[in-house]
Amino acid sequence: MKQTGNSAQAARAEMDHAQAELMEILWKKEQAAKKGDLRMIALKIEDLKEKIDYWKNKFQRVVKYIHDKIHGIFGDKDDKYKEMADNLFINGIMDEKEYTSVINKKEKNRDDFER
Repeated sequence: MKQTGNSAQAARAEMDHAQAELMEILWKKEQAAKKGDLRMIALKIEDLKEKIDYWKNKFQRVVKYIHDKIHGIFGDKDDKYKEMADNLFINGIMDEKEYTSVINKKEKNRDDFER
């Protein structure tokens, strides 16, 4: 009777060992799947970053194009302002003191705006 008990215990131990091995294999397979998912997510993130950079660059180029076109049509406001002040001074409508005051005032306002 003791032999039957020993063989049952041995069979039970072997079954427990096989079950533990199976659990370990399943766990490793699950971890490998998670790593694969993480790799896939990392690739998607990189792809999205590239797309964002592409569209950001496109947008900046469009804004620069529009900005250049607007300034090409209307010119730089500061240049037009100085040009008008120069014409008033040259034609004697404005004296040197007023001219200097206007130009300095414009420079001061530009500095305040840039801060």
